[in-house]
Amino acid sequence: MLVGVLLFLIAGWFISVLLNIRRLFSTRYAVSRHFRLMVIMGNQDPVAEGFLRKLLIWRDRLWPRLEVVVIDCSGSFASTGKVIRLLAGQANFTVVNARERGFWELASVFESREKGSTVWCYDTRLLKGQELLRTSLFSLLVSI
Repeated sequence: MLVGVLLFLIAGWFISVLLNIRRLFSTRYAVSRHFRLMVIMGNQDPVAEGFLRKLLIWRDRLWPRLEVVVIDCSGSFASTGKVIRLLAGQANFTVVNARERGFWELASVFESREKGSTVWCYDTRLLKGQELLRTSLFSLLVSI
């Protein structure tokens, strides 16, 4: 009985995930709207490149029109910012340095969106080391 209930719940969750993915990636929906993904990174030197490359590969495969903006919150001694800026030169995404911009200027990055656009935020600072590389790319995604 318990196994049947668990299987039913897992099947329902899986179907809801598939429907959400279908809604997000349908061509009619994607053409009429503008989407932006804000990724907040900071002090994740050893895994920053691996995570961003994985994210950009998925973006290029599934949704090349998705605008990615990486917000660098790393300290002055961390090399995360250097890695992010080097990858931004190779791939097509924007880098915003949170240390150089003030709070209000950074808030304007989040709020600057076109009418009908959708902005998601993915805060990677919660995960450290290999945990960041192993996590599902969209597990911590929050709509703004």
